[in-house]
Amino acid sequence: MPASPRRRALTLAGALAAAQTAAILLAGRAAAAPSPTP
Repeated sequence: MPASPRRRALTLAGALAAAQTAAILLAGRAAAAPSPTP
């Protein structure tokens, strides 16, 4: 079944939002973790 431009845009937006959320979580975890080097 052909994907409509609107559905494609929504899927792309969802993927970008998920990637952004993951990046924020990883950044927060890295910032909260103690640095291995003093």
